[in-house]
Amino acid sequence: MNKLLEGLNNIKQLLLYSNNKETTQDKNISFLTKVPSQIDLLLKSNKNFFDDKKNEFTQLNENVKEITNDKLNSLKLNNSESFFSKLNSYQDNFVNIFDYIKNQDYLSSIKSNATLRLNIFENTINNNSRKKYYFINFLYLTIIACFIFSLIFFYNNLNFKNNINIIEVKYRLAKFFNREGYNNQAELKYKQFLALTEDDTTQDYINKREDVLINLAYIKKENEKYDKAIEYLKQACELNKENKKKLASFYNDYGNYYLKQQDYKSAITNYNLAINIKPEESLYYNNLASAYFKLDDYKNEILNREKAYKLDKYYKEELISSYNNYGDYLKEKKKYKSAANYCIKAIKIDPNNATQYNNLANFYKDINNYKSEILYREKAYKLDKKYKNNLASSYCNYAVYLSNKTKDYKSAIIYEKKAIDLNPQNALYNNNLAISYSKLNNYKKEIYYNKKAYKLDNIYKNDLASSYNSYGVYFHNKIKDYKSAIVYYKKAIDLSPKNALYNNNLAIASLLSDKIM
Repeated sequence: MNKLLEGLNNIKQLLLYSNNKETTQDKNISFLTKVPSQIDLLLKSNKNFFDDKKNEFTQLNENVKEITNDKLNSLKLNNSESFFSKLNSYQDNFVNIFDYIKNQDYLSSIKSNATLRLNIFENTINNNSRKKYYFINFLYLTIIACFIFSLIFFYNNLNFKNNINIIEVKYRLAKFFNREGYNNQAELKYKQFLALTEDDTTQDYINKREDVLINLAYIKKENEKYDKAIEYLKQACELNKENKKKLASFYNDYGNYYLKQQDYKSAITNYNLAINIKPEESLYYNNLASAYFKLDDYKNEILNREKAYKLDKYYKEELISSYNNYGDYLKEKKKYKSAANYCIKAIKIDPNNATQYNNLANFYKDINNYKSEILYREKAYKLDKKYKNNLASSYCNYAVYLSNKTKDYKSAIIYEKKAIDLNPQNALYNNNLAISYSKLNNYKKEIYYNKKAYKLDNIYKNDLASSYNSYGVYFHNKIKDYKSAIVYYKKAIDLSPKNALYNNNLAIASLLSDKIM
């Protein structure tokens, strides 16, 4: 019996070694080529025991020859799925035979044979000498019974150990396939292991079942079969509560999957399940906020962004972005004050962010609050010089307001000059300043800034011509200096020769000048 099991174990080990992808293919084949001789030896030395299973051993032998011939025929089987698939099927065939040899039916046959031998032994004793040999008969019976019970005890013990070895083989094969990336084979072996250890309550197998369930969960997760993955992980949680953190992570990943599929309500459901298990995880709140954002639910978005930020300051930018998004939404609804309040919240989180100050200035611009607009433009420019033109534009807008609405030309000139200081090459700012000076009848400065505007952009040619004409009228009517008037009228006509007013003014000034002469 020992030799029989030893022979079986030898064949099993050779098959395991040949199925190891960490060794070279040549070594795998060398292990395989030894299997036929081992099977032949086993069949010859245990002929009586294999009458029923001889065909299966012969088939196993043929299987091994087939795969070794594949190598001899130089088939490219290295790292091939078919190579290991064949080995697995042959190995499973061997395990079935191994289980048969250890089956209790075989043990029953041993018991029956022993009982029959006892009966034959008892019948051959002469009835007349029963008393004489009674003690010897009793002794023989006792010895044989002890032998049988010893055999039963030894065999059951050996059977238990071999069962453990088979379970261990399943587990290690599954880990091997999983590590090498053969997930289908790994999943199959993991499931076989679970079936074999379903009723085992030893701590070692409880730990291994936990590991198997977790690995199955990750395999399903890789295939985006999250429902099954979570089912496996829930079973792992029943074995060890520490796995709840992994379960929370899986719910979060499931939420991410639904988010990509644009199923935002399902994403929200799974993010909430993750939060219920692990409420201290900031990532889950941030992801939940993103799902609400997709549904334009800004209030819930902000609520969860704030929770994420409270747990981890890493999410500062996300919270600021949410405040800005809601601010833009309120701005579209013409709720400018509320929009400005959310921009102020963003500034409180990051007071050195120039963009936030510039955004806030935009809100105040929309409600024509020029002073507040300029205040926050100046802060943005102080933090980042790229907002120079934004500030110059705000100065210009305020100057136009002062000039047109309040007629406060002096104040308008102050802000127009500030705009020009920031952007001296802007023709519009120079032209506006010229207009403000014209309102104050400061013709020289009006002409000066209109010249600059015209030099930068010739669309202001007529404005400069008008300034020349105005200055000519001033000399003509106020000072009666017709010669100076004629000079500026001519400059106006040079820029706009078809302008009837300028030509008429020149004619009158020339006539009056001739009379004086």
